[in-house]
Amino acid sequence: MRCEAEVAAETCTGATVLRGAGVKHSRFLAELRRSKVCFSPFGYGEVCWRDYEAVLSGAVVLKPDMSHVETDPDIFVAWKTYAPVAWDLSDLRDVLDRLLSDTVLRETLASNAFKAVQRWLNSDAFAHRVRSIFVQPDSSFSLS
Repeated sequence: MRCEAEVAAETCTGATVLRGAGVKHSRFLAELRRSKVCFSPFGYGEVCWRDYEAVLSGAVVLKPDMSHVETDPDIFVAWKTYAPVAWDLSDLRDVLDRLLSDTVLRETLASNAFKAVQRWLNSDAFAHRVRSIFVQPDSSFSLS
């Protein structure tokens, strides 16, 4: 999908498209903080560290539909915490145009995603998620 994503990104005239390798991580994060949208196509899998960096940097994650994936925290709720595009990227230009022209939508998506991560980090959700690894199902152990 990487090649298809590069071809699709080329059609996004009027938007600054940055890609490539060899950029220092600090420079990458600085650029991400200045970005409104972060296109994050599938690579070797659906979820990427870039998705979380984009959320924490305040950019909207624009990525192929993630409705088949369960994550914790769930930052992939279509049109609530990220902007989905078709897997064939046929609507990439339209979705990007919508995001770039609607500041309120963009800020709402970015804020919702950030708050989802923040709520998760401030909770004991991780402990509950991994509890079954350390505690027998019939145990009376309680995290509360």
